[in-house]
Amino acid sequence: MDYTKEKRVEGIPPIQGETLETSFKGKCNAFRKALFPPPPSTVPPSFNNYQEKEWEWPALSITELERACSNKVKSSSPGPD
Repeated sequence: MDYTKEKRVEGIPPIQGETLETSFKGKCNAFRKALFPPPPSTVPPSFNNYQEKEWEWPALSITELERACSNKVKSSSPGPD
């Protein structure tokens, strides 16, 4: 007759953190420190000596420009023609 037996509430066993934690708050802190350590810190970069380079564009001929502008889109677009 299982339905007549008392229900047992099993708690979380003591957790070993910095010390042996038995309280709920202490266990939460131990889990949080173990599972979510603080992220590593880095030194922000210094852009004091940064020199931006000039853009180097290749020469474009008239025929390349005409060909690029006159090519039709190979896919269909929605809407009326």
